[in-house]
This record gives sequence, structure tokens and C-alpha cells, in this order.
Amino acid sequence: MAFVRGTGSILLLSIWACTVEVQSIEAQEAPIPQLTPGSQRKVAKEVNDRDQKTQPPPPQSVALTVVNGFPLQIALDEEVQVKEVGQVLHGSIVEPVYAFDHIVVPVGSKVTGKVTKIESPPSGKRTLAALNADFTPVRKVEVGFDELALSDGRHFTLHTRVTPGSGQILELVTAANVKDKEKKNGVKDMASQKTNQAKQQAHQQWDNAMKELKTPGKVHRLERYGEVQSPVHRQFIPAGTVYFAELEDPLEFGSETMTVPMASAIGSALPEGSVVHARLVTPLSSATSHKGQNVEAVLSQPLMDDGTLILPQGSRLKGSVKRAVPARRMKKNGQLRIAFSEVVPPEGIEQKVVSTLEAVQAGKKKCERETGC
Repeated sequence: MAFVRGTGSILLLSIWACTVEVQSIEAQEAPIPQLTPGSQRKVAKEVNDRDQKTQPPPPQSVALTVVNGFPLQIALDEEVQVKEVGQVLHGSIVEPVYAFDHIVVPVGSKVTGKVTKIESPPSGKRTLAALNADFTPVRKVEVGFDELALSDGRHFTLHTRVTPGSGQILELVTAANVKDKEKKNGVKDMASQKTNQAKQQAHQQWDNAMKELKTPGKVHRLERYGEVQSPVHRQFIPAGTVYFAELEDPLEFGSETMTVPMASAIGSALPEGSVVHARLVTPLSSATSHKGQNVEAVLSQPLMDDGTLILPQGSRLKGSVKRAVPARRMKKNGQLRIAFSEVVPPEGIEQKVVSTLEAVQAGKKKCERETGC
């Protein structure tokens, strides 16, 4: 034991001796430090602190996100014969999808889905169909969509829920009475003119989207109609059938930097006669809604004025029901009138706008102080 302790002591002493020797050499070669007077150190510290305070905050970025719950309008590319669960479906986006001020999913983007469920009709319905010489009554078919492909090669995994009202052939039409009234009276103000232009543009976009699909011709439709009349027939989903697939998970498309002109224009006065594209968040019905009920809608497209962003996509409109008359007998339609009085930008945008403008203001002050510009 004594030998071990002795060896350890020697080792420690050797390390101490080397350390001392190195320190002594460095002490001999190191220059003598020159200390700055206290008054100069104080001034340098104040300048450094002042520069840090006037440093503009980093540029504000805005996420290009399509939030969950947003409905994608998808039309089937071609006719599908219903065979089995898991059968692959191919569709196209027929209405552009925006995020903030960008189109992130253009019309024509491809979507892939599948048949998720096939329900046979209840026994009572099958019996009635058989009495009418129909031994293959229509089955209820549920579908889902799980992949989005953009024209630039990007692919996104989708988690969607198809709304119950989906699965119909949709067509945009103009009410006849409104059209006749416009012919008689003409367009009286800018708001009506812009509204008519927006309707015509929506019709044109829809027609262009439908032309891209393999919709059947008149002969084909007659053939299908004749087949349905036979006692035993196949079941098809026609091309052009539109589904509303609500996102269950958000889609991320990166971000963009908020510029000073963009921040200055957001929330400014709405141009006269502006037309906004929005979807209702509050369910409304002339049978159950009442006067004074709060109503909320969200912008599905940004509001632009000559290329300047006024309201980004996702802004909320708040208003109330002004008139609600339920439908009556003798085919008298109900009436529902709503008015919006408040516009709220998307959550977090106001703070980013303020930060962007403050950054410019801070930079301007610094410029004036240092260079006098």
C-alpha cells in the first residue's frame, strides 16, 4: 500500500511541475495587457446597448397552411363501375384552394381515393324494388380520398371526411327571375356589376374544369339509362360526380415573408363594390334560424385590389340574421337574409403586421440618428 501511494504522489507532482513550467513560459511571452479607461468602457457599453435596442426584429413569415375542416371540391375523372371496397378512384380539384394570398392547390390537381364502404339496401327497400322488377337496387357507396398530386410533382397524404351531401352531379345555374330583372333594369351600381362579373367568372372556371373530365356524351347516357331500366343491371358512379372532402389534418405549403407593402395594405378600407368569396361556418336554415342570430363566415379566397392584398384567405366575417321566414305549403320557399358588419383577420396576422411595420420604423430611426438621412 505504501508503494502505491508513493507512486501516486510522484505522478501528481510531475503533472504539477509541468503545469507550473508551462505557465511560467506563457507568462514570460504574453504581452502586458493595456486597459481601457473606465470612461471609454462606459461609452462603448451604452452604444452597444442602444444598437441592440434599435435592432429591427427579424422578418415576419406567414405560414401557407390549409386548415383542417376546409372542404376540397373533387370531381371524378371518369365513370366508375361499383365493384368492391378498396376500389381505386381518380378525381380532380374543380375549385382552387388558397392559403393566405397564394393558390396552393390549383384547379386540375389530381386526387386519388377509394371506395371505403358499400351498403346493401334494407330488406324493405329490396322488396319494393323487386315488386317493381328491379332486382339490383342502388347500393349506398361511401368513398374517401387519401392522396393529392400537384402539377409540380409534389405529393401530399390526405386524411379527409366526405360530407353527406356529396356524390351528386353539380351544375351552376343562374336564377331566371334575377336574370330577367337585370335585363329590364340593367346594372345600376358598381357592386351589382362586380357581382355579375364574379358569377360569370365562376361559371367559366367551372365549365373549364368540367371540360377536363371524361364526361359521357348523350349516346353514352342513353345507354346507361336503358341499362338501368332492365331488371338486373350494374351500378355506376358517373364521371363529373362531385365530392366535398373535408380535411381532417392541415396541409402545409411552406411560408412566405410578409413585406412592408403587404403589411400596410392588410386591413385597409375595402374597395367600393368589393366581392368576397366566403363559406358559412354557422349552419343556417330558414326553418330554425331567427332574427338577430349571430352568423360567421370565413373567406375561401383572398380579397385583392389591383394586385394588392386587402384581406387574406381565412379572414372571418361576422354578422347576424336580419330576416328569417320558414318555407310554407304550396311550394312557397323560405326566406333568409343575413348581413355582415365586421371583418377579422386570421389569428396571429395582426401581430405579424404590427411587427413588420415596427421593424421598418425602427430601421428608419436608426438611419436618421446615425447618418441623418
